[in-house]
Amino acid sequence: MNTRIITNPRLIGLLTILIATSPTPLFAAEPQDKSVPASKAESPLFMVKRGALIAEDDFSGPAFTDKWKEFIKTWTLVDGMMKGETEVGKHHSTLAPKKDFDVDRAIIQFDFKLDGAKSIGVLFNHETGYREHVAAISFSPTEAKLKRSSGMGKTTKSQELDRKTVKLDDGNWHTATIEIYDAEMLVSLDGKSILYGVGVDPAEHTKQGPRFIVQDPVAYLDNVRIWSAQPDPGWQDRKANITSK
Repeated sequence: MNTRIITNPRLIGLLTILIATSPTPLFAAEPQDKSVPASKAESPLFMVKRGALIAEDDFSGPAFTDKWKEFIKTWTLVDGMMKGETEVGKHHSTLAPKKDFDVDRAIIQFDFKLDGAKSIGVLFNHETGYREHVAAISFSPTEAKLKRSSGMGKTTKSQELDRKTVKLDDGNWHTATIEIYDAEMLVSLDGKSILYGVGVDPAEHTKQGPRFIVQDPVAYLDNVRIWSAQPDPGWQDRKANITSK
């Protein structure tokens, strides 16, 4: 194939205008393959600013037991990702950090894929550890929910703060980001804000976690990262517009 180099200034100028004004990129990037975990790109934030990285795990190591603990042993390391599964109708499986993090001002980002699972979610407990839930976020094939919680196990009670319709039974990987600043919580999915609520104030209880749960039967988890959260001075100006959607 012969290659010709364009040197005509007028032609170069015309091509520059066409590229700049074209409604469709002339050299479009290849579409992301959503059948594999997303890259480690940082998701956009809406409520807070990203602080220091506190912890991360891409599950690329040969074992996970040095960082995580199971409350029902149904999590396995498979091809650089975590596979959580439960028997249909049984209690959800739980994967938690060996040492819980205080997350009253934090950002939690993770990739997940539902593989027939009824839901995958994140629980936060208060400072007494196992005795009490304080908040829960869940993703089912058709809904995302944010709840304020109390109790544990059979005594668990919850107050729904927000819910949105989603489509997650597509066999693709998705990225969830949870922004927490004191009592406020905002959840985004694939870069779009979807859930907001005001939950437990730190003056009442310290939120700790995150604890990942899977219900009936299989879901995958990858690229878990936790940052500290810093206040965003522009949040109050954007808040009404974002939380009303």
